[in-house]
Parts: sequence; C-alpha cells; structure tokens
Amino acid sequence: MRLKTEATRIVHRTAATSFRLLTALVALACGVVVFAPPAVAGGDRQVASAEFTRTAPGSSTGLDIEIDYMNPTDPAGKPPAVREIKLRLARPSRIDTGALPACEADNATLQTSGAAACPDSRLGDGAVVLDTGFPEPGRFLANDLTLLNTTDAVIVLFEERESGVRLATRALIEGDTITSTAPFLPGTPPDGAAVDTVSETFEQAAAAGYLTTPKRCPPRGYWRNRLRFTYDDGTVQRVLSPSRCR
Repeated sequence: MRLKTEATRIVHRTAATSFRLLTALVALACGVVVFAPPAVAGGDRQVASAEFTRTAPGSSTGLDIEIDYMNPTDPAGKPPAVREIKLRLARPSRIDTGALPACEADNATLQTSGAAACPDSRLGDGAVVLDTGFPEPGRFLANDLTLLNTTDAVIVLFEERESGVRLATRALIEGDTITSTAPFLPGTPPDGAAVDTVSETFEQAAAAGYLTTPKRCPPRGYWRNRLRFTYDDGTVQRVLSPSRCR
C-alpha cells in the first residue's frame, strides 16, 4: 500500500510533460499499481471528419482533419488507444508529393532542430491531445503539430507544449491513401496513453498543388472521404466523411 501511495504522489507532483519523464512514471506504475480499466464494448469510439477546403472539381485544395476519440461506456474515461488511421480520399483525388520540396532530414534531426530543418517542405499544422489515463495534473498532454512533405509520406512532427520535447513520425502515402500509425505511448495499462483529439490542416498544400480534388462533383453534391480506425484491442471502425462540392 505504501508503494501504491508513493506512486500516486509522484504522478500528482509532476505534470508529466516530457515523454521521457512519463516513461519513467509508467515503469513505476506498472510495477506497483494494479489497474483495471473499464471494459469498452460496442459503440462509436470516435467522431471524425476529413474535408477538402475547396469545393470546385479538379482544383488544388487543402484538407482539414478533425477527430475526437471517446470511450463509449465511460464519457469521462480514457478513450481506447488507436493504433492505425487509414484515410482514403474520394476517388480520383490526387496527392503529388513532388509539388513541394521533400524534407530529407531524418527523425533525429527533426527532433533536435524542429521544423526549421525543412522550412520549404511545410504542408500545414495542427494539434493533438494525449490522454495518459493518470490523475490530474498529468493526465492530458497537449502537442503542436507540423506537417512536412517527404517522398511518399507526410512527416508529422509533434512538440509537447510545456516541455518542448519533439517526436517525429511518418504517415505513408500510397496513391490516394494516407496511413498513420500510433505506437504504444507511456500511460496507464494495458494500452498506454490514448489519442484524445486531433486537429490537422493542410493549408500550405492548397497553394502548392499538393492535393487535387476529383474531376467531377457527383449529383448528390459531395465527395466521400473514408477513414478506417484500428484499435489496440483489434477493433476496427469506419467513418464516411462527406466533403461538399459544386
């Protein structure tokens, strides 16, 4: 009991604003705390949209992505941890990674120098909030995002707001599909930290010709972008996101 009390006191004493510090806390918590999260049954685990910023067919466009993850059995609880998000744009959209200079920096350089390592490769920006599952004040970690172009991928550069710690990941592009993966992140067992909210805007992409809308607008008046979410427990959910056209 004394060990459990001490682990809780440490969690409260730190804001857990560094991934490295949080990793150490998780190692301690996993060793001395028995944690049983509520079971997550059926029901939607996310509200999501992916919409083009232009409505004209065959036009250069940006892309706005909004995702709010939730625990369908406990609105105040940590959401299930997502492991893969696959976005398939309405066909025949086009992604041209040659429209902007490719960022050649490796992840280590990006994590040291930030987006300044590739100033001409910027596609957009955004924000992500992580839910560690720990009690406050260390439960939520807010991160700013920078989206950078590279060959056959989008570099997603995270920067934790309080600590400035950076993490670089890459979302792979195959044709009209962008696949993002979320590794295990430090947080409460059994699935670690979970993504809580995501907001991304590919605003520079619109001017560069990076994204192009389909050549025709269907009679229904909107295109269909599709998102597929795969969670840590193997659950797969799909969202159809309409994007208005004219």
